[in-house]
Amino acid sequence: MTLLAPAGSQGAALAALQNGADAVYMGVRGWSRWVRADAGEDVIRHSLRHTLEYSKGLWLAFNSVPASQDLYRMLDCLGRFVELGAKGVILNDPGIIHLVRGRWPDLPITASVGCGLFNTQDLAFYREEGATAAVLPCGIPWEEVQALGPEREELELEVFIHGWQEPFYLGKCWLGSYIRQQPGAGRIDREERCVAVGSARRSGRCSRACRQPWTVGGEPVKLPWRLVSLGSDLGRYLQAGVTRFKIQGRDLPPEEVGQLVRHYRCLLDQQLAETIMPGNGVQP
Repeated sequence: MTLLAPAGSQGAALAALQNGADAVYMGVRGWSRWVRADAGEDVIRHSLRHTLEYSKGLWLAFNSVPASQDLYRMLDCLGRFVELGAKGVILNDPGIIHLVRGRWPDLPITASVGCGLFNTQDLAFYREEGATAAVLPCGIPWEEVQALGPEREELELEVFIHGWQEPFYLGKCWLGSYIRQQPGAGRIDREERCVAVGSARRSGRCSRACRQPWTVGGEPVKLPWRLVSLGSDLGRYLQAGVTRFKIQGRDLPPEEVGQLVRHYRCLLDQQLAETIMPGNGVQP
């Protein structure tokens, strides 16, 4: 079982490792879906050294979708980190997954939560393209994981042990991807803001419009967000076949990353001790 921790900085990566993370994931600047929490190459190189010192792994998120002219530049960047010992890569597009699998046959590839995997057919499709693991939507009930059937044994399943369930499924939402306000590109009011069009899947610049204040008929409306914590249901997810538990939060400071990792490390170890018993079919 793997506890996967977020890191947007070298300090956060070290805090995660020191507090019990089995692996760390970072977004690569210029190629990740959330530019505000991405890490530069120097930070990733230092973090890679830390993970190797702790005999742990570093996963790299290349989960934006590059333009055609940028694709091979992205692959060259990935290749540099593969040579340095990156554990695996998180990708957001079936065509890129297929391309990366052809170039690095032994590299572990995770289909990002942005791929929008919901059912057995989704899992089968991404497995055939070359994925070895799949991130399921945040907040997915353990009953739905169990209902995935035999296909869930073909891919390593990853769920958010701690994260925010959004009002729209990642990978299926166009709101934050195509609507954002930015200064200087036009004028629609006195603050000289404009509505800009561009995909967050490509640019990594999701505006998180769903977190902004909205009004309907003059009345304020708050779109539903929910903090998900699987602490009480860990045993059921283990029995359903989940093998990786992910903490969300690449934008968090090192202290908070360390606290979250320590908390969920204790919960996961306790649940494993209670669940792994002769005859129950769960193996460490």
